[in-house]
Amino acid sequence: MSDYARIGEDRLRAVMRDFVARTSSDMIIGFFFAGHDLERIADKEFELARVHLGGGGTYTGKPIGAAHKPKRINGGHFRRRLALLRVVLRE
Repeated sequence: MSDYARIGEDRLRAVMRDFVARTSSDMIIGFFFAGHDLERIADKEFELARVHLGGGGTYTGKPIGAAHKPKRINGGHFRRRLALLRVVLRE
């Protein structure tokens, strides 16, 4: 059984929605999300996670590098994102 099958679609979607809500409202990295469709971002995060967790399907978003390159994301921003993801997963 894949990790995706153990987690389930509804739960993974809920995690990704919570994660995007927290990152987009975060005082350190939230500005990256200003003016963007948060529902679409949560959907693309779900697709990416589903693929990585063995759920199949396809990631239909932009290539990660192309999507993030113009944003000048540094290591601290990425670490903040991971810290927020850990909080969401623990909760």
